[in-house]
Amino acid sequence: MDHHHAAGPARRGDPMPDLDRSALAILIEESEDAHRDAMAATAVALDDLVDSTDPTPARVDQGQAADVAARRRSLGVVTR
Repeated sequence: MDHHHAAGPARRGDPMPDLDRSALAILIEESEDAHRDAMAATAVALDDLVDSTDPTPARVDQGQAADVAARRRSLGVVTR
């Protein structure tokens, strides 16, 4: 009598012995494909955004920056 099933033989100490590893591999591959497609789809938009930004550094109001830093410290926010 064959005790093996679609997931293959149980591995000693395997926390998920009933897991169909071939089906999992297919799902992982599909997930990687979806991720790759999503990254490709956003790459052009991201490039356009980066190209459209003003290369001039923003001027920082030092007084306002000090006020924000003091408020963050009072709230216990760790800053570098």
